[in-house]
Amino acid sequence: MIKKFKVPDTQEFSDSFIFEISSVFNTDGVLILENLIDCKILNKIKLKMEFDLNDFLSGKKWIGGGLIIGHINSRPPMGDYYIYKEVLANEILHKITSTLLKSKSINLDYSANINLPNSTRQSFHSDDVENIFDLLMISIPLGDVNIENGSTEFIPKTHKLKFNKNHAKTFLSLHADTLNGSAIIWRPSTWHRGSYNPSKSPRIMLNLKHTALNSNTHKKTPPLNFSEKTIDRYKNLKEYVNCASKEPIEEDSVFSKNYFNTGLLGITKEIVYKYKTIFNDRK
Repeated sequence: MIKKFKVPDTQEFSDSFIFEISSVFNTDGVLILENLIDCKILNKIKLKMEFDLNDFLSGKKWIGGGLIIGHINSRPPMGDYYIYKEVLANEILHKITSTLLKSKSINLDYSANINLPNSTRQSFHSDDVENIFDLLMISIPLGDVNIENGSTEFIPKTHKLKFNKNHAKTFLSLHADTLNGSAIIWRPSTWHRGSYNPSKSPRIMLNLKHTALNSNTHKKTPPLNFSEKTIDRYKNLKEYVNCASKEPIEEDSVFSKNYFNTGLLGITKEIVYKYKTIFNDRK
């Protein structure tokens, strides 16, 4: 089981709590924080994204990748009504990531990925084959997630290894099963994959990326754009998020390709990948 830590209701951390989190994360490259975010906030975002997804799928639009194997990327709704500091710039989360990074952390990203019903299981992969350690990934599932609706698989203790797809087959993987209100913190170099979603509902997950303030990664990353109303509402948003104001803001979710090229080549790759995966799973 991936190690889980419950955030105290008091939001106060002892030195031993922080020390244990740091120790586990340095060893495993992944951990789960429970009781981090108000479930009512996440449910509100989830309902909006499910509505946008149904509207998108009913339009039968082709985005170049992801739909056939069932894993698509998305930008969450960016309208002021759906932006919450508790998600985007959670102070408790930043306290922990600042400790892990050994420097004040700043968030660079606000995105989402969706695991559709009857999806195909991805291959294990690393999002950081060069093992650059100035970045932390934070995944926030919208609702309870487990093996029955497509929780992400991780191979702990692989974050310091050079990725090898043959070695990945020999290691024990663990599903990141979480309760609503939780967040998964992981190194991008930790080997992982999107799993099969056998349920009838999409599994939606928000994604953040934390790095050290003024690091090279921070300096070369373009800011996130929010409305002036959003930035004015959260006076210290820029303290935690690399962002700027821009008008107008497209408020609905935006869906994009995942892992595959656009057009006929993308469709061909997905079909080959899907049936190759099904064939390998039956061996």
